Amino acid sequence: MNPGHKSTGAQRGLIFALIFGGLILTSRANFLLFHSLVEIFSITVTGCIFIIAWNTRHLATNSFLVFLGIAYLFIGGIDTLHTLAYKGLGVFPDSGANLPTQLWIAGRLLESVSLLAVTTLISRRIHPGMVFGAYTLLSALLLATIFVWPIFPDCFIEGSGLTPFKKNSEYLTILILGIALFGLQRQRDAFHPKVLRLLSAAIITTMLAELSFTFYVSVYGLSNLTGHFFKLISFYLVYVALVETSLKQPTKTLFRELDEQHKILARSEQRFQQLADTIDAVFWMHSSTNNTLLYVSPASATIWGRDPEELYQNHDLFFSTIHPDDRDRVRQTLFPKHIQKAGEIEYRIIQPNGSIHWINDKFSHNRQQDGSVLTTGLAADITERKLVDLELRQVNQELTEFNYVVAHDLKAPLRAIGNYCRFLKEDLENVVSKEQQLYLDQLLSASQESSQLVHDLLLYAKIKRNNIDSTAIDLSLLLQRIISSFNDQNNLKINLPGQWPEMSSDPLLLQQIFQNLLENAITFNESSPREVDISWQAPSPGQITFIIHDNGIGIPEQFHQKIFNIFERINPDPRYKGTGIGLAIVHKAVTNLNGSIAVQSQPGEGTSFRVTLPSTSKNASSPHTTSTTHSG
Repeated sequence: MNPGHKSTGAQRGLIFALIFGGLILTSRANFLLFHSLVEIFSITVTGCIFIIAWNTRHLATNSFLVFLGIAYLFIGGIDTLHTLAYKGLGVFPDSGANLPTQLWIAGRLLESVSLLAVTTLISRRIHPGMVFGAYTLLSALLLATIFVWPIFPDCFIEGSGLTPFKKNSEYLTILILGIALFGLQRQRDAFHPKVLRLLSAAIITTMLAELSFTFYVSVYGLSNLTGHFFKLISFYLVYVALVETSLKQPTKTLFRELDEQHKILARSEQRFQQLADTIDAVFWMHSSTNNTLLYVSPASATIWGRDPEELYQNHDLFFSTIHPDDRDRVRQTLFPKHIQKAGEIEYRIIQPNGSIHWINDKFSHNRQQDGSVLTTGLAADITERKLVDLELRQVNQELTEFNYVVAHDLKAPLRAIGNYCRFLKEDLENVVSKEQQLYLDQLLSASQESSQLVHDLLLYAKIKRNNIDSTAIDLSLLLQRIISSFNDQNNLKINLPGQWPEMSSDPLLLQQIFQNLLENAITFNESSPREVDISWQAPSPGQITFIIHDNGIGIPEQFHQKIFNIFERINPDPRYKGTGIGLAIVHKAVTNLNGSIAVQSQPGEGTSFRVTLPSTSKNASSPHTTSTTHSG
């Protein structure tokens, strides 16, 4: 134990013993003076608690001290009236001993209920003004029952002593204080151990004081004297717990919050440092105040080729490492005039050895209370990924070129095979047997399917290679031309909107979208009639959504994403012809136009495709329901 603490404890014990001795002598000479001194001390303590609690209410993270401070202010107010009304003081000459005893009971009941209530508010927030108003009203009502409407029960009768009400009230107060002590112990983890011990001891001595006040016959009697000594000790303990500790050791005041928060912060900082030291990305923080780099993780030495200390000393080194062609774009994105919440940017850096690396930087901006902007980022080296992406693009380009060449070279031979099959079928129709005719039919069908497959492959390759050529499009004329290709279809009904929006897009891609979606709707349909509804909406400015809905066989939900894969055929039924490329063409065309496509379908309930494309339309403001019907 610290010798200084021993010395302080001994001095405090000596002073306390002298005060006790002086008060005992005072009580023998003048009990009224003794009573007044004890009450003045307790009233002073309540005032100090209120002053500290009220002036720190904006700093408090919970309601314990604020609530207790307000409560003790009003408890002290009632105790002041109790002191002034004490028999022999003469402030209320006609009141006798009953009035101060009534005020005593009112004060103790208010104190015990407040201590019980506050144990439930340790982790809650209150509105100080509302609590102050509630205590004002409650105290006013208590005092009114004593001074204005004399309905408060008598507590002391001259010649008889304490009334049953007074004794029962003391017992009730002891019970409430016991429950409050239990509640305090249940919340022990929230308090500093020293503060918890002092508050618990204060409640126990208050309970002993209340017990003493159930025995006396005279207000100047021994049990009354004992009770006031217990009250003195109780309020001294409250003083040490809430007042002295608040002023001398503010980090221990009531709760361990500041100490715990400091420990949590230290642990969090340690974990952050461990994470920053181990990840292979650069975590950095920048403040717009004086253009300051607040933090950069050690990985900067590997990724940027610059030690953190170099960057702290010279912030311009950060921008000097960025490739000159990317520098302005990075500056405008990471440190813009008008901040955005979060984003990411890719840029190149030049390391001191001259090597160029690609960086992906995910960042966020946060406006601080002082108006400055805090920018945080996580920069990762993606050079290897970029090289792999480049190789994949080259391979895909080569495959596309190969696919195009092969399909193109197969087109003419397959056309010749198909023609020869048709000639043979026509020339030998009356010569060969029915079985041989069937073989010729199958051969002709296979050649036609192969030709269609090659045609679709060429179209898919062409779309992949196609550069967007955006022009104004007459959608009505485009759909009429597409629908005319289905004139040989029987039992077909296509409903079109009466008015089309004006839009600019790539004609080839848009034609392939509608052509393949209509073919899909017609092919996979057994209804009578086969019906297709085409409509459009403008979900937001700059966008048009086309809806193609049919009454066909539908698509199971588990295949909704697979249908856009090339060569994906989900229905093997030979009645439904197809190459498995049509919807892949649609998806590629929509993607090239920076649009999106979604499908809604269930087996037996038809299918709806929703194609959303960018638009500069002037009249795309609402869907139109007036329709034109084309039947076949």
